[in-house]
Amino acid sequence: MPVGNSAAFTPFRAIDGVLGGIKARKDCVAEVVKARRNGVPTIATAYGEVLGDMMKNPDLIPLLGMYELAGGGYAKKSDAVFEAAVVVHGNGKYEVFSDLNAAALELLYNRTPTGIHVGGWAPECSPVAAL
Repeated sequence: MPVGNSAAFTPFRAIDGVLGGIKARKDCVAEVVKARRNGVPTIATAYGEVLGDMMKNPDLIPLLGMYELAGGGYAKKSDAVFEAAVVVHGNGKYEVFSDLNAAALELLYNRTPTGIHVGGWAPECSPVAAL
């Protein structure tokens, strides 16, 4: 992307804010959502043990295309901001969710989404898959 294109810098500033604590996380998520909706390629990180941990953090809910209801619970508002997600379970162990919208719906209905296990998983845990 051209250096003069300010839209190209939006997600990087937002991600730096999330990781570096520069500004409130909610503001950073809003910037990432806006950048993605405007077609800016973005890579972001969020911390947790499993994909469902995003549901425990109200600031991250918009990334799944959801919003929190006043009486509790969540509702689907739009598509997830990202097409896919990768959860790092340990050194060389990854779980890939190639359809984040489908995974978000599973979470919405209190089900645990299952991704593709990639890397050094024990054979009894999951078959090793290649992307």
